[in-house]
Amino acid sequence: MNHEIYNKLYDFNFISDSIPSSTMVYGDVKLLERAFRNLILNSMKHNQKGCQIQVEITMDIRNVNIDISDNGIGASESQLIFLNSSLSEHIKENNKKREIPWIRLTDCEANY
Repeated sequence: MNHEIYNKLYDFNFISDSIPSSTMVYGDVKLLERAFRNLILNSMKHNQKGCQIQVEITMDIRNVNIDISDNGIGASESQLIFLNSSLSEHIKENNKKREIPWIRLTDCEANY
């Protein structure tokens, strides 16, 4: 991996509230790391000419919020429709194929 190329193409910005050190996030560490890594790598994969990638960690009364975003080219209208369609709609369209081709993150939004 050539870090010099990535440093020229991708501008990483990390923003964080002051979160108390006693704050606990419960979950499978390996799965959380994998999810975060995949989001960042997907941003890089789909924006090969470069973009800004921002990771923002904030905290409200009960939750730690982690927002990973970029200012890349975004998804096409047809891709957004597909990603936001329900699983049952997808299965009806592909009756022979029963695989789930994506992970649906209900609290995520696509901005473009």
